Amino acid sequence: MTSKPKILIFTEWYVPGYLAGGPIRSVHNFAAHLQEAYEIRIVTSLYDLHQTQAYPNIPANTWVQSPDHAGKVFYFDRDGLSLGAMRALIQEEAPAFIYLNSIFSLKFSYWPLWIARSRDIKAKVVLATRGMLQPTHMAQYAYKKVPFTWVFRALGFPRQIRFHATDEDEIQEIKKWMGQQSEVMMVPNLPARVQEKPATASKKSESLSLYYISRISGLKNISYLLDLLMDTPYPVSLDIYGPIDEKPYWEQCLEKIQELPEHIQVQYCGTVAHQDQPEVLQPYHFLCLPTHGENFGHAIFESFVLGKPVLISNNTPWLQLAAQQMGWDIPLDQPQEWREALQTAYEMDQPTYTQYAQAAFEFARTYAQKEGLVDRYQALFHAKTEKS
Repeated sequence: MTSKPKILIFTEWYVPGYLAGGPIRSVHNFAAHLQEAYEIRIVTSLYDLHQTQAYPNIPANTWVQSPDHAGKVFYFDRDGLSLGAMRALIQEEAPAFIYLNSIFSLKFSYWPLWIARSRDIKAKVVLATRGMLQPTHMAQYAYKKVPFTWVFRALGFPRQIRFHATDEDEIQEIKKWMGQQSEVMMVPNLPARVQEKPATASKKSESLSLYYISRISGLKNISYLLDLLMDTPYPVSLDIYGPIDEKPYWEQCLEKIQELPEHIQVQYCGTVAHQDQPEVLQPYHFLCLPTHGENFGHAIFESFVLGKPVLISNNTPWLQLAAQQMGWDIPLDQPQEWREALQTAYEMDQPTYTQYAQAAFEFARTYAQKEGLVDRYQALFHAKTEKS
């Protein structure tokens, strides 16, 4: 039997971690969809984002079966992670392809790229920028990120790799920061795999239960929703899930929460592991995410998977939602349209809500197949390089 080509994926965080959000989901979905065609090996750290405590019950510095059974994972602890150890690992695995899940990771992007220059490493390298070159992302910690891109180009890395973009805007962002001659292929993110149809939440007219699930930061923009709720005349409940990335920003949000009228109930519920989300989020009616920008928006797509319609900004790939009866995507500079959507959601009865929930689920169920994404990912690795 012919052996499968091996893909060695480098990502700073992976399951069972969840605090890093989208990048973890991107690799998880990648492995789940491509494991039948490739031998998947994932190299990561033994810690979640900003955590010093290692994952429990996972051996360090050795290959183990992935928690989701999609390939194998090598979890480096702090003592085991070094340039030499990573070099030995790549040489031993001898992958056909190396896939990098970030552009701003010293140890899980720079190091593998540096090692891949060796003559005895024959792997083709693909790097996903994961929207990190978007203007809104580059504006955060620009004093670190801009010099990082300069060094990246000075070392000649863009000439040695293929970049993975997920939309047309990202192609332009990569060429802006990495050079117009950079080789870029566009393939949308792989979504979560849909397993079964979830139960539809109970919805009465004149009731509205919202949830927000994402990192808490200015980019994700939860304060915008709090401002809208400030003058909402009918009862609404909002539960907020996600790690607090920016404490000063969250403190401002807390001040707004304290000022809300009594009929608006808002509470912070901490973080929730991905595997627990179907049960935890089942009772809610709508996801609400007024984000300033999403490269993919895994929280949004996974709401569709759960049969949850959404109220989001138009700064994501998920557009024309009202026409599909999956929710609303509204510009942030049109707060009156947000208020009207909230009013419609509040007045929605069970039959109409069930129709919206079904449309969201059916969209998620057929998305990957309709877009031919698995075939397009294989082309990402196997297409002949433009420079050859």
